[in-house]
Parts: sequence; C-alpha cells; structure tokens
Amino acid sequence: MFEVFIVSVIYWTALLMVFLWLNRRLAHLKERIADLEAGIGVKEKGKGGE
Repeated sequence: MFEVFIVSVIYWTALLMVFLWLNRRLAHLKERIADLEAGIGVKEKGKGGE
C-alpha cells in the first residue's frame, strides 16, 4: 500500500510541474503578444533569439 502512496506523490508532483511550466510559457507568450501589439519588436527589445 505504501507503493501506491509513493506513485501518487510522484504523479501529482509531475502534474504540478507541468502546470507550472505551462503557466510560465503562457505568461511569456502574453508578454510577447503585448509587446507586438505595442509595436515593440523582438530585435528592438534586445531579447535575441527567444
């Protein structure tokens, strides 16, 4: 029964990490969209190749 608990903890931790990663990607995308709408290009802002 202890194995089920360990697997569950690993599963929920991995799921949380995926949601955190997606949240960071979405925040970066929203920032980039706002910059493009404001007329600030990637080269003008100095972000390089991101």
